[in-house]
Amino acid sequence: MDEISNQEKYDIFHTQGTAYALEGTSHEKSFKNYDESLRVADIVNEDPEQQMKIPKGYSLNNMGIGKFWYFLEMTKELGKAHEGEQDKAKMEKVIQPYVDIFEQGIKDLKNSVIEFEDFHTRFPKDKPDGDMSQLDLKMKLFIDEFCDTNIKETLSKDFKTYDLRDNQMNVKFIEDLFTKAECTLPMANLGEVSLIFNKMKEAMAFFDVALKVSSSKDPSNLITNKIVSDLSGLVDVMGQTDMMIKMNNNLIKNLKGIDDYVKVFVLRNYGHILCRHKEHLQDGKARIHEADELDKNYPYWAERKL
Repeated sequence: MDEISNQEKYDIFHTQGTAYALEGTSHEKSFKNYDESLRVADIVNEDPEQQMKIPKGYSLNNMGIGKFWYFLEMTKELGKAHEGEQDKAKMEKVIQPYVDIFEQGIKDLKNSVIEFEDFHTRFPKDKPDGDMSQLDLKMKLFIDEFCDTNIKETLSKDFKTYDLRDNQMNVKFIEDLFTKAECTLPMANLGEVSLIFNKMKEAMAFFDVALKVSSSKDPSNLITNKIVSDLSGLVDVMGQTDMMIKMNNNLIKNLKGIDDYVKVFVLRNYGHILCRHKEHLQDGKARIHEADELDKNYPYWAERKL
């Protein structure tokens, strides 16, 4: 690889990392390639003569969510392999290496947001709070909380810098803070991780931020529909089933005539949410069947691409 540029090396390592991640059984090779892509990116970005910098956020996001998939797959396999094991300490020791990988994945997702937005430069740690405007200080506190890589969780359950009830203020705040549409994906991924671990309030916050970033910076991006679909599940958990149905019917209407795997996700998710309710069980099964039929048009790795 000595005869090719560092930009080309980055592209090769990043592409190989993504290919292994989508293939689904070579996660460790994927992580190795993403690590190499980040190493090359650092060489380029630290070179003062290089005018074109390499954005590290893409590799960090993909690697972060890949570590989450790997954790889910391995803990499921280990659960089956050790079925009936009564020694809790033994099981914790077996699973711990994959927990460590998962926790590093959370940090990767947060670092993806930090890199995309260049938060280290925009809000340096050594700048005294007294030298900041009230808005900049509020932004810095939000970043310190939502992108905190010193905690193992996606977000502290008693987070204080983002009031979900103040939608109007949040719209303007997120529009001012986030400058890159690319941040939508790692924020939504952090929401999905939170949701799977039943951290409902934290999931709602990440999805809300992701939706506002997407709406202000890239409103035509189909990933917005996936975020709304995830949010509808939270709305249903909160007891607002009619609102959930309205949200999903609007999504399906918006996706009419659009050939994208997001539609499969929306239909399937809607179906599973409906199946929670006895009176909507048949409609839920119909939606899942519709998703399964549409799914036949896509490669096996399409869901991981989301």
